[in-house]
Amino acid sequence: MEMTGEIQPGWIEAFACDAEYLERSGEFDHNDLDAEGVAANVLGALPLIESPLAMRPHYSAAWEAQVLEKNLAAEAEFESETGFEVPDKLVRDSKKGCEMACALLTLVSKYGARREGTREQDAPIFVPLRNGNVIEVNIFTSGAHVTEHFHVVY
Repeated sequence: MEMTGEIQPGWIEAFACDAEYLERSGEFDHNDLDAEGVAANVLGALPLIESPLAMRPHYSAAWEAQVLEKNLAAEAEFESETGFEVPDKLVRDSKKGCEMACALLTLVSKYGARREGTREQDAPIFVPLRNGNVIEVNIFTSGAHVTEHFHVVY
């Protein structure tokens, strides 16, 4: 899970991505430091869930175009890697609110791991998280397959 744009240098040093707090002791490699992908050791990411989630806390309508752009990229990667077609309306509406973005993320969780040979999705689904919204995740396992169901709690 990645948080975007809200972390500032000096804010919880262990979580910050500012170079001032990075020690080049070999603990992080180039892939960790380039802010690409969703590996659990990417700086600024929390290894809490398996689905490719990026949150936009304190969301405002001014971010809709950016969220849509990011979710279209995630959709393209998902469809390319899995062959599963995502409904265009679901992606279009994911910029407007947490509910639709959670539905999109649940779909990616459900079908993303089903096809063997697909790699981990790099482009995360951006979830617009308005003040007062809480996301609940229900995790279901079947053997090695994990499915996460995301929904909003008010």
